[in-house]
Amino acid sequence: CGYPSAPPPPAAPSPAGSQRRCKVGCGREVTPGLYKTGRPFSTCCRSCALGGVHRHDVECDHRSGIDEVMLVKVLEAKLTENLATFGLMDPFAKVHWITSSTSRQQVATTPVAWAGHMNPVWNYTCIGQPWAIASGVAEAELEFAVFERTFGDLSHTPCGTARVSLRKLLGTRRATTFGEATPEKLPLMLGGRSTGSIVVQCVVVQRGGPETQGVCKGDLTQVEPMHFELPVKRLAVSGGTAGFFKLALKREACSAALGPCSPAPTQARAPEHYIGKDLSHAEDEVL
Repeated sequence: CGYPSAPPPPAAPSPAGSQRRCKVGCGREVTPGLYKTGRPFSTCCRSCALGGVHRHDVECDHRSGIDEVMLVKVLEAKLTENLATFGLMDPFAKVHWITSSTSRQQVATTPVAWAGHMNPVWNYTCIGQPWAIASGVAEAELEFAVFERTFGDLSHTPCGTARVSLRKLLGTRRATTFGEATPEKLPLMLGGRSTGSIVVQCVVVQRGGPETQGVCKGDLTQVEPMHFELPVKRLAVSGGTAGFFKLALKREACSAALGPCSPAPTQARAPEHYIGKDLSHAEDEVL
């Protein structure tokens, strides 16, 4: 006889923060696995490991249960000062994601509005940002800086900057399509004076929907650098500061033995078909 034994006490919950987080500060858990050296991974995905601006791999989003993305569209600007040295201005805009006084990251650059002058129109949708991360940063702000593209790409003339909090931009009713999102007119300031305004929109949408086509990062084809001749020759820049480089595919890279990462030329693609670009100045162009 006797009483049944008591069930074992429940296991103590893991202390807060026990899960290892990505070293670049994106807030996601480190992906399981080891480097070739045997050390555990220190980032959540390859994008963060390569220094991305929190534009995660699709697999990383799936692991994190993230199905929503925030999209920002830069529509147009109305400028009140002509800052061109001669002729008409060719304005473009840069978008920065600001989460603290020490965290400032460029997430997009619009195309140049050639001869747009005082009324440039872009209608440019920036690369989607994971909403679960964006919504978790209470002080998050977006900064829109307009520049006049100067001759020769040596420097660009600032035309004004506007900054707005994410909470204010989205409003109390979160829009899910650009059609229902109210365009927000933001004042542009330069040196303490008003230089015009810029019009933007912000929505939160489901990944894979029509609004996200072409603006959410998908799978990339990885190519081994060893397959190209070194050193590479710098060519020029195009509408910004990101340089282009001439690439020449090595003859041995044509061998199928190098595996699927070998960008072997076809009848329509010569060994000089490929071109390189400095993405340290153009990360927003990676889809």
